[in-house]
Amino acid sequence: MVVLSEHSEGSSPSSSTHGHTYDVFLSFRGIDTRHSFTDHLNKALMGANITTFLDDEEIESGEELKRELESAIKASRASVIVLSKNYASSTWCLDELVLILEQRMTSNHIVIPIFYHVEPTHIRKQQSSFGDAMAKHKQMMEEETNANKRSQWTEKMERWNEALLEISNLKGKDVKDSNLEIANMDTWLSCGEGSIPFDYLGILVRVDIYVADRGGMWGTISHLHSIYQLFEADAGMQIARKVQSGIMVVLLALLWFLGSCFILLIKPSFRLETEFIEEIVNDIYGRLRVHLRSDLPLLIGMDYSIKFVTSWLKDASTHMTDILTVCGMSGIGKTSLAKYVYMLHCHEFQTSSYIEDISRRCDEKFRLPDLQKQLYDDISKTSSIKVHDISIYTSKIENVVSRKKVFLVLDDINNLDQLDALLGRKGFHPGSKIIITTKDSWLTESCALFKTNVKPKHVKHMLQGLYETASQNLLCFHAFICQDPKTGYEKVVEDLVKYCEGHPLALEVLGKSLYDRDVGYWEECMKGLRKESGSHINNVLRVSFDSLPSKNDKELFKHIACFFVGMDRDVSETILKACDINTRLGITNLIDKCLLHIGRKNKLMMHRLLQEMGRFIVCQESPNKPWKRSRLWCHEDSFKVLKQKKGKGNLLGLALDLRMLEKEKMCVPFELKTDALSKMDNLMLLQLNYVQMNGSYENFPEELRWLCMHGFLLKSIPLDLPMDNLVALDMSYSNIESFGICYSNSQRLESRQKLFGSGLKVKRSLLGSMKILNFSFCDQLHTLSGFDELPVLERLIVTNCIGLVEVCESIEACVELVLIDLSYCSKLEKLPKANGMLKKVKTLLLDGCNLGESKIEILDVDSPEMLKANTIHINMKTMSSDILEAIPSNLKCIVISFPSSLVKLSLANNNLSTESFPMDFNSLSMLRELYIDGNPIVSLPSCVKRLPRLEILSIKDCPMLNSVEHPPHTLRELILHYDDKYYSEQLLGKVVFDPQMSPLLLRLGWDTLAPSSFEFEGMVKIHPLAGVDVNILHSLGWTDLECVYYRWMGTNFWLRGLEEYQIQMYYEFGIFSTIYGGKDMPNWIRCRGKGSSVSFTIPSSLNKFKGLNFCYLQTIYFLLDYESSDMPMILISNVTKNQTWMYQHYIDNVSVYEECLIFLSHWMFGLNEMEAGDHVTITISVTSQQHQLTEECGVSLVYDDKKTDEEEKEEEEDLLGYYKSWNHIIGGDLTGFQLTTGEYVLDNRRFLLHDNELYPYHQFVGDYASLREKVCFKALSPRNSVRHLLGRAHEDVTE
Repeated sequence: MVVLSEHSEGSSPSSSTHGHTYDVFLSFRGIDTRHSFTDHLNKALMGANITTFLDDEEIESGEELKRELESAIKASRASVIVLSKNYASSTWCLDELVLILEQRMTSNHIVIPIFYHVEPTHIRKQQSSFGDAMAKHKQMMEEETNANKRSQWTEKMERWNEALLEISNLKGKDVKDSNLEIANMDTWLSCGEGSIPFDYLGILVRVDIYVADRGGMWGTISHLHSIYQLFEADAGMQIARKVQSGIMVVLLALLWFLGSCFILLIKPSFRLETEFIEEIVNDIYGRLRVHLRSDLPLLIGMDYSIKFVTSWLKDASTHMTDILTVCGMSGIGKTSLAKYVYMLHCHEFQTSSYIEDISRRCDEKFRLPDLQKQLYDDISKTSSIKVHDISIYTSKIENVVSRKKVFLVLDDINNLDQLDALLGRKGFHPGSKIIITTKDSWLTESCALFKTNVKPKHVKHMLQGLYETASQNLLCFHAFICQDPKTGYEKVVEDLVKYCEGHPLALEVLGKSLYDRDVGYWEECMKGLRKESGSHINNVLRVSFDSLPSKNDKELFKHIACFFVGMDRDVSETILKACDINTRLGITNLIDKCLLHIGRKNKLMMHRLLQEMGRFIVCQESPNKPWKRSRLWCHEDSFKVLKQKKGKGNLLGLALDLRMLEKEKMCVPFELKTDALSKMDNLMLLQLNYVQMNGSYENFPEELRWLCMHGFLLKSIPLDLPMDNLVALDMSYSNIESFGICYSNSQRLESRQKLFGSGLKVKRSLLGSMKILNFSFCDQLHTLSGFDELPVLERLIVTNCIGLVEVCESIEACVELVLIDLSYCSKLEKLPKANGMLKKVKTLLLDGCNLGESKIEILDVDSPEMLKANTIHINMKTMSSDILEAIPSNLKCIVISFPSSLVKLSLANNNLSTESFPMDFNSLSMLRELYIDGNPIVSLPSCVKRLPRLEILSIKDCPMLNSVEHPPHTLRELILHYDDKYYSEQLLGKVVFDPQMSPLLLRLGWDTLAPSSFEFEGMVKIHPLAGVDVNILHSLGWTDLECVYYRWMGTNFWLRGLEEYQIQMYYEFGIFSTIYGGKDMPNWIRCRGKGSSVSFTIPSSLNKFKGLNFCYLQTIYFLLDYESSDMPMILISNVTKNQTWMYQHYIDNVSVYEECLIFLSHWMFGLNEMEAGDHVTITISVTSQQHQLTEECGVSLVYDDKKTDEEEKEEEEDLLGYYKSWNHIIGGDLTGFQLTTGEYVLDNRRFLLHDNELYPYHQFVGDYASLREKVCFKALSPRNSVRHLLGRAHEDVTE
C-alpha cells in the first residue's frame, strides 16, 4: 500500500546553505563553565574577530532543543564542545551534540571537543559523572508510561550513546584538574635541614609564591626569607636548580594563620587555562582562515566566473586530481578571482595553501625555495628547516601531497620551472584541487605532472573581461562610490567604459584617478588616453610582452597591433610570412600568452588596451618624430608624413584612411603625391584607403607585400605599379571595371597579352608572388581574367560584385587555389570550364548568386555542348571546390559533380527547391561543412544524406522546411533555426536520425519547433491523444480517457500568439504526459493528497515495477480571457536512493478553457531508480507569479500484468520499445543534465542553451551548483538499436 503524507506548499526535496552566520557555536553546560572557562573562551574568540554563538539561557532537562539553536548550529562553520562534569546531565546539551555531529558528517563542519576536567575514557565507557547522567536518563525513560514518549526516549538514548562514543574518539583538548597535597611546614622542618620529602620533587615545575598575611606584611616577608633558607640545603639546591632551568614548578602558598605556617605543595595542572584558551583560539583562527577576511577582494561583474570556479571546486564526482587553469591578460582579474574563491572555501579543506604573485617573487634571486617552503609548511602543518636545494624541496612536497587531499592556489605562474618545483611529478592524492592563474595557457599541460601515466583532470577558464553594465558599475564604484553615474556624467562614463573594454584594472585605476573630478576633467582625461596609455596600466600589460620568448614574436605582436586586428587569420599569416615573420609559432605563442585570441569567423582579435600597449611601444621608438618609427598606424601621423614627404627606409608599415581623419582638419579634398613613398625602401605593408594619389605609381616601394587601396578611383590598375613581390592586393569598394584580359585556349600566343595591356613590356608572371586577390564590393567590375599571370594565387575573393558577369576559364592556371568566394555576385552568367588543374580548392562560397534564375554557363571538359539555362553540369574531377561554394541553390533540374578536394561548400540563399537541388554529391568524400540556408527546400535533399564525412550541416532560415530525416550519421553539428527576418508560419514536423549517429551539437531555436503534432527524435514527440494506440495507453496504466480526446487546448508559443489544437500526448526524457481541462482526476488515481506535494513509500509486489503515474489538479484564476497558465516545475525525489529529478515541461504555458487544469504524466522509472521500500516525495513548484493553485495531487504505481503468454509480453514490450530506445531518458544517458550537486534537470532547453545557466533551478540547488557536463545530443541509445527498429516500425504503422 502507498502511504501519502502532505508536505507544505513550496517545499523542495533538496536544499543547500552556502553562507554562514557564525564562525563558532559554543556547546557547554551552564552550571559548570558559563561564568568561568566558557566565558573566558568566548571573550577570547570575539577578541580574535571570530564570531561566536553563545546561548544565554539555561534549559530544564527534558525540554526540546530550541529551533534557534538548531539554526545556529547549521549556520556555524565550527563547534567547540566543552565536555564538563555535568554536560551529559542536560538533554539539551546531548541534543546539541547529536546535531553538531550530524553537521560534521553532512558538511565540512569543524568539531573541537574540550575535555574539561573529565577523562575521554569516562565518556566513552560512560563512567563517573557521565555514567550517572546516562543512568538517570535511562531511568526516566523506563518510568515513562506514554508509549509514544517512551519510544521517543529510546530513540534519543540511542543517538546520545552514539554521539558520546563518537565525540570521545575525536582528537580534542584536555584541561586537567589540579591535585592539591598539603604539608605542614613544621613537618618539613622536623625532618631536618635539607630533607624535603623527595616524592614531591618530581611534581615541582615552577615557583609561584602567594602570601596570605593576617599579622602584617613584615612578618610575611620574614617567613619567606626563612623558607628560602631551605633551598640552601642539598635537596633545596636541587629544587632551586630545577626552578632556574624551568623544568619544575613549585607553587608555594604561605598561609599565616593563628601562628601556624603551612606550605602547599601542589601537583601541577599541567598548563594554565589561559594557555589552553589561547591555543584553542589560535587553532580555530587558523582553520577558519580568519586572517584572510579583511583582504577579500571586491569583485563586480564576475558572478559567472565565481560560480564556475566554485562549482568546479565542489564537484567531487572525480576520484583524481583536478586542476583548473585561470587564464587571461594582465589585470583581467585572475588573481582576484582565485583569491576570492580561496578565501571563501579554503576552510572546507583540511589542508590548503595560497601562494600569491609567484612570477614577481621569483624574479628575485633564491626566492623559489622560499615559495616551496611556504607551500610545504602550509600543507604539512609543520615548520620545516629551510633548504636552498629546489629538488630537495620538490621531493618533500611530492611526499606530503601524495598522502593527503589538498587545495592549492598558485597565482601568476609564468614558467615551467615554477610549476615543476611546486607540483613535482609524482602526483597528488585523489580529490585534490589545484587552481593555477597564468597569462600563459600553455604552461599547465606542459609541466612534469602531466607527463605521468595518470594525468590530472584539467579544465581551463578564460577571463575575457566584464560586460558593459558591470564595467560601468565598477568604474562608478571607484569614481562616485556608487554603481551608477552622477547626473551629467553619463556620456563620459559611457565613453570611458567603451575604452576600457571590460578590463577591471583599467576601470579601477581610471575610476580612482577621476574621483571627485568634474566632467571637464573627465573629458580631457579621455583625450589624453587616446594619445597615450596610462602608465600604470601599460606597465602591467607590458609584462606579458616582455616575456615573449623571441624577437620574432615581439615583431609579430607589433605588426598585428598596428595593422591586422580584425583581419582573417589565414590572410594575415600569408602576408606576414612574406614579411619574414614566423607566424605558425608566433601566433600560437601570442594566443598562449593571452595577448591575442581568435574571434568569430577566424579573425585575429586583441583587447584594445593590449593593442594600445603594442602601439605605444612602437611610438616610443621616436615619440616626437613619427617618420622615424617602424610603423605608422595613426592616420593623422601617416597623413603628415606623406604630405611632408618625410618617410624613410626605417618604415615597415603605414596605414592611412582619409575617412578616419577629423573633418575639420580636411577643409578641402587633398591629393597626395606618389613620390612621398619613393624613399620608403623597406615598406612592406601599405594601406591607402580612399586616398587620391597623383603621379607615377612606379614610386611605390618595390618591397611591398600587402597593398590595400579601398575606394580606388581609377577604372583599372595602374600599369606602372610595382607588384613583383606583392602577396596580397585588396581593391575592395573601388571603381575597377575589369581585371586582366580574357582569352580562350585557342587564342594562346607565344607572346601573351600582358595583364595590364599590350603596350607595356613586362616580364612574364608579373604577379608571380600574388596569393590573395580581393575585389569585393566593386560594383563596376564585370570581368575577371588573366589568371595565368597568377600561378600561386590561393584566395580569390570577389563578393558582392553586383555587375560581375564572367569569370574567365584561365583560372585553370591557378593550381594553388584553396578558396573561391563569389558570394552575392547576382548577375554572374559564366563560370569557367574546369580542366582538372584545380585540385587544392577546399572552400567554395556561392551564396546569393541566384543560380536558379540566372543563365549561368558551366562547361565541362568532357561535355562539348553548353548546358541549357537553369541546368548546370560540373565535373567533379575538373572543377575546384571553392567555385562550387559560390553556386546558388536556386537552380532547377541541376546535376552537379563537385571536385573531391572540397571541404566546405555554401549554397545559401540561392532559391533552390528540393526538386532543383544538385543531385550528385557522391564524389564529395572530403566534404565536412555544408550550408544550404535560406533555400525553399521542404525536406533534406537526398544527395545530402549520402555525404560520408559531413560534420556540420546548416539548414537555418528555410521557411518551407517540414522535415529533416536521416542526416549523415557522421554529423557533429546541426544548425536549424530562424532569424527574425525569416519568420515563417511553417514549422518543422519531424526530425529523425540514423541509429548510428555521432554525438551532436544542436543549434536550434524554439521558433522552429512546433507545439503539436511534432517529433524531434530523441528530444520530444507530440501526437494527438486521440491518435495514440490504445494499447500504448493501457501499458502506461491510462484508461477511460476517451472523453478528453477531442477537447481543445492552446498555447502561446513564442512569437506566434495563441495556437489551438486538440489534446496532445507528449513524450520526453522517458516521461509521457497530457494536459486537459476538467475538475476530476482519473478515478484510477486512487492515492491522493491535498496540496502541491505528496510523499509515499513503494510497497512490495510480486509483479515487476514499470513506473508511476503522477497527476495534479490546479484551479486557474485568470485576470484576462487570453491569459494562459505557466507549466509548473515537478520535482521527484527518491529520498532512499538520494536521487532527484527536476522536470520542466516542453510546453511553457497552456490554456484549457476551463477553470481547472489536469496534468497527467507517466514516468518510466526502472528498478535502478525506484524499488520496493523506497521513500519518494513529489513537489509542484510554480516558478512565476501566476493565478493558479494546486488543489490536489495523486499517484498510482504501474506494474507488469500477470501474463503467462510470452508473446503477449513481447508484444507489450514492443509497444514502448521505440520510446525506450531514446538515449536521453530516465535510466539512460542523462550526464549532460546532471548537476554537480547530483540532481537531474530534465529540461529540453539544455539541448539548445550551451552554457551553465540554471535559472530557475538555482532556488532548489543553490547558487553554486552547475551542470556537470555539456549536452552531446544522441537521439538513440546504442544499447537499444534493435528495440528502436521494431518500435519505429510500430510507430510508422500506427501513424
